[in-house]
Amino acid sequence: MAQQLTAGKKAYPLMEIAWQFLARPEACEVQIRPRQKENGITLHQCPICRAAATQQDWVLAHALRDHVEHYFDKEDTLSDPPAGHFVCVARCGLSGTLLGPPNHHSYNIRMEEIRAARYPDLSPAEYEQRVETIRDPAVIEQWKEESRKTTVYRRKGQSESEGIPHAEAVAQIREDVLQSGIREARSVSMPAKVAQRLSDRGLLAAVRQAWEKERRFPSTLLLALRGALGNMRLHIFRVKKRHEYASPIPPRRLDTELVVPALAEMLDFMARQPGCTRRQIREALRSDLSDDQVQENLEFFKPLLWLIERGHVIEFFDGSLAVPVGRRAARSNVK
Repeated sequence: MAQQLTAGKKAYPLMEIAWQFLARPEACEVQIRPRQKENGITLHQCPICRAAATQQDWVLAHALRDHVEHYFDKEDTLSDPPAGHFVCVARCGLSGTLLGPPNHHSYNIRMEEIRAARYPDLSPAEYEQRVETIRDPAVIEQWKEESRKTTVYRRKGQSESEGIPHAEAVAQIREDVLQSGIREARSVSMPAKVAQRLSDRGLLAAVRQAWEKERRFPSTLLLALRGALGNMRLHIFRVKKRHEYASPIPPRRLDTELVVPALAEMLDFMARQPGCTRRQIREALRSDLSDDQVQENLEFFKPLLWLIERGHVIEFFDGSLAVPVGRRAARSNVK
């Protein structure tokens, strides 16, 4: 963004720049920090994607659910469908995942896998209350077909090793994550796309609330942009004490009494007509010129280009022009 602003030599509204960032979450970082009065809150952060939660177990469950492929390669095989007569199957009422018939040997294992991976904030008893029983023969056949698929896992870079089942892979990931360290801190930052998918519902609600507040008026992002763009040698100034703009050229007032007539004439016109365009300047000062007189137009606008490059005239993103007023260059008001 700074490179584009510098190359264009035009002043862009800081508010518009902020909204461009908000429209591209991949370009934003979100920082989560408990309020000062919340002294007892410690945040826990995933070492892989930097997702955060207020409970360490939730971060571990997130890693087991979302980062299996970070540690393992998966391989799917098909086998015969389960044998036996089944009159019903259980289904997760939250995700719609089929868990299997309650009398099947895999039922309890499957139910605990889904609860621990997706809903760690629910106890086994609370999660069981969300399970529904389906007696539709078509759904039973769907479960049988899904049960034919068996997935085995092999460590990354160990394609010749023997595949292990999901439960064993999860146990290994649990040990790796705990050994590598779940970061604990009072303040954490993460990519915005990660923050918008947090499994900690309390933090997710806070992120969404803050994001919507920024979309209405990006006060936090504006504060960050002022410092960031300033560090990249861009200049922030106000127009009529309200709207802020960023420009690669600092506005500098020029006394018309100290310049040649060609420059003074342009400056006087722009001072009388703030927000005018190149065409309006040409029509007022050189009405004999037309668009097809290319070389003549280039010569006429040379003084204007000189004024823009030195900050004595501000060219805005929409092509309008204005002269700076006031004494301070970096924080000038613009007429």
